[in-house]
Amino acid sequence: MAKAMQDRLNNTKTPSLNWGRCLSRFPLFALLLLLLCQCTSKAPSTCKLSGELTGLDDQPLLLWGVNQLYDRLDTIPVENGRFSVTLPIDTVAETLLCMPDGQLFPLFLEKGKKIVVTGSLPDSVTVTGSELNDSIYALLAVTAPYRTDSLDHIMYSLRLKLDTLKETIDSLNALKGKAKRQRLDSLKNKIDSLNLHRDTLTALRDSIKLQRDTLVLHTDSLILPFIERNPGSAASVFVLRHFYTNEYSPDKKRVKKALSKLAPYMLDYQLVSKLDKYVDNNDVLKLQRTLPNFSLPDSLDVSFNRFTFSGQWLLLQFWASWDPQSRNEHKALLELNREQQKIKNKEQRLAILGISLDADRKQWMTAIQEDSLTWNQLCDFRSWNTPLIKRIGLENIPANVLVNERGTIVGFNLTLDEIKEKIKEIRKPEEKKRR
Repeated sequence: MAKAMQDRLNNTKTPSLNWGRCLSRFPLFALLLLLLCQCTSKAPSTCKLSGELTGLDDQPLLLWGVNQLYDRLDTIPVENGRFSVTLPIDTVAETLLCMPDGQLFPLFLEKGKKIVVTGSLPDSVTVTGSELNDSIYALLAVTAPYRTDSLDHIMYSLRLKLDTLKETIDSLNALKGKAKRQRLDSLKNKIDSLNLHRDTLTALRDSIKLQRDTLVLHTDSLILPFIERNPGSAASVFVLRHFYTNEYSPDKKRVKKALSKLAPYMLDYQLVSKLDKYVDNNDVLKLQRTLPNFSLPDSLDVSFNRFTFSGQWLLLQFWASWDPQSRNEHKALLELNREQQKIKNKEQRLAILGISLDADRKQWMTAIQEDSLTWNQLCDFRSWNTPLIKRIGLENIPANVLVNERGTIVGFNLTLDEIKEKIKEIRKPEEKKRR
């Protein structure tokens, strides 16, 4: 009997489901099934990168990931100016495509996208295939006329020439005291000629700086609206990297203004987080903060600190003998110091304190003498490594910090007129007493 039951079970056929008949009879079921399939299907976790460039030889390209989302370096083979590669990518990543000659082209890899690089080297290259790449290359095109690279190079060269001229003039001035009368006139003429050349170069440098500042204003007028339109986009992070971090010391005001246009959650990006910390690095210099204490020697090795000027308003001026711009400000400060010295009541007088970023004692002392500086001058010859400089996050000179009689910061990087307006508050308590 058992054998009969087994044979019967083996001969029993399981009815199969006729999907075609089912779908034809129940169209709604068919629609739901189609939608379910679409929802459960996933876009491939890859991105295809291909391109064809005129002027590209068959040396391999390098693809460099510039953030934590694509922290790797890939080699892309090239044949007859063409390349094609499929790369693993889970989301969106910013990369740089490096040509054999060292040229770098930014591009975004996006999951499921086909990125295409076309054009001719070295000047006409475009990247398409996603809205991110389209938007950044459109922005690069409109900002190209305002690039400051060439001006930055000229200013750097001028700075080196001016430094060399200063060294030559200083050495000739040192020879004047030892020279015989017949050589003295010759040395004077040479020094005068060099000074004239230095003045010409300084004027040229100032003119170029003005041109550069104008270009930067034009660039910002295009960049800031772009970030404002794309506050949560990776393209805005690229803009920050490309336009604001290529300088040795980025302008904190510019960076802060750009960061304010981003969505708060963009701080998750490593670059945005670093820039945010960079901007707030000089929290000490925020108004109503107390100036940190310091201890620095003057030219006679007498130590000065914040409490040396307790009960007095104090203007700290940061400068260096090698920085012509900061030395140009000495003329205005000499006038201000003369005005303040006429005030008999010490508590009603503004004290000025010079803090130099010099590394060479002789150059510092020479500059003090040449500029006829009569207020206290301090320097520990550690330049940018001076503890106070690092503590307040100073990035550029000339700079100044104004502190009231309680040691509270009431202004920084003020103009002469702004300083005069601020120190009017010194006399207010005295005027109240008289009333």
